Amino acid sequence: MRKLFLIAACCLLLTPATTGQTPRKDGWGPWRWTDFRSGGVRFRSKCVSNLGADSKWEYQFLTLMNVDSDIVEREEHAVPGTTRNELGPFQVVTLKVGAVSPVFESTVHGTCAEIRELKVEVLCAVRVDEDNGLYPCFYDGHAYPFDPKPLPSNPKYE
Repeated sequence: MRKLFLIAACCLLLTPATTGQTPRKDGWGPWRWTDFRSGGVRFRSKCVSNLGADSKWEYQFLTLMNVDSDIVEREEHAVPGTTRNELGPFQVVTLKVGAVSPVFESTVHGTCAEIRELKVEVLCAVRVDEDNGLYPCFYDGHAYPFDPKPLPSNPKYE
């Protein structure tokens, strides 16, 4: 009986409401860590519309680092002419201490209900004033630096 109770308790703890799947009233999911390499960087996303079989997503980054930071990141997007999604190229985003990035957008194949959350990967985060040339995560496999992420033409912050 005790084992059954423990199994039931574990199942309740792993429901979507406690694993960050339930969006807030404004639609944003919770701030999440991308993985162990992201340091003090979190991200959140929300689906803003279904576009037939595709969906449009918005996402933001938040830095908890105590210095201005360069973040090397990439996010999921639809591969044109296919039904596949993939992570795009790595790009660099610069954030001030404790700042929230502007809202970025991505379109993926699949509806909001099918996708549930946008995939985002942060390769590394380092302080802006350090020589990023010393960090291999700022370069692709051919020693070319990653491009800065273009800011939205009319950036919004939420």
